[in-house]
Amino acid sequence: MMQTSLSESAIAEANRLSLEAICQDDETVQSRLLAEARSVLDNALGSEPNNPNLHHMLGLCWYDDPERSDKIRQAIEFHFKTAKQLAPSAPFPSLYLGHFYFDEGRYVEALPLFQQVDESYFEDIGQMPACREISPPGFTFPAPAASIPRSLRISRAPCRRLAR
Repeated sequence: MMQTSLSESAIAEANRLSLEAICQDDETVQSRLLAEARSVLDNALGSEPNNPNLHHMLGLCWYDDPERSDKIRQAIEFHFKTAKQLAPSAPFPSLYLGHFYFDEGRYVEALPLFQQVDESYFEDIGQMPACREISPPGFTFPAPAASIPRSLRISRAPCRRLAR
């Protein structure tokens, strides 16, 4: 039997807590569960500070928090950027960092991140990317770009998984 590493256990527990959190209607409960998930991940990060999966999951746990303080924005950006630096070929850090920038109206920073994501990866795993045109204020797309992938959002289908 294969032994589970501390980081794998932490990610599994944080995933469980974050999925439970995003299925809650009460934002206070969501924030509490996400804080608990972040605590689990922070403990694992102490042992493995260069683990891109821990940083990515921390980014997700901050991203899903209903509150959007400056501290939270900085944490989201830090953890997604760190995950991207540690695993430059992994699609999800670029994808979620792009989504964060897009959500913040930072379109010029979001676009190159979306363009880095190989859409065939998502086709291979049965997730078709949703493409829409976007026209950020004050930004002109290069002439050949008639439509830009705005969102390659992957449904985490949280509540369906919890029901299993």
